[in-house]
Amino acid sequence: MRGATVAQSGKRIRASWELCGEKDIAFAYLARVVAEFKGRVSIADRSELDAWAYDFREESLGPSVDYLVGPKTIGDLDEGQLSLLRLIAQTRFEYAGYLAGLLSGADAVTFAEWSARDQP
Repeated sequence: MRGATVAQSGKRIRASWELCGEKDIAFAYLARVVAEFKGRVSIADRSELDAWAYDFREESLGPSVDYLVGPKTIGDLDEGQLSLLRLIAQTRFEYAGYLAGLLSGADAVTFAEWSARDQP
């Protein structure tokens, strides 16, 4: 790849825009998990979630269209598995955002500062 940076280990360092795709994938999984929790009435009623969560869940249900998690789809996961997936997707989303920012040079902070920030 033209203009790629190479680390001392000899491996290519990803560009910030490459990580944006990873962040988008993680966000899609996170949104799908929230929609599944909402559809199962496992999270508190929040009017801002009602319309899109219902539509997203309905569009995603089914073995050929739902997001895969190993050999299962999100709709097939139990509550514990959904909770774990939510944590993983949220962490991937946030960390990909952190790395993209770090690689782009914008508002670069140390990992310790980033991980200690206030969580919503």
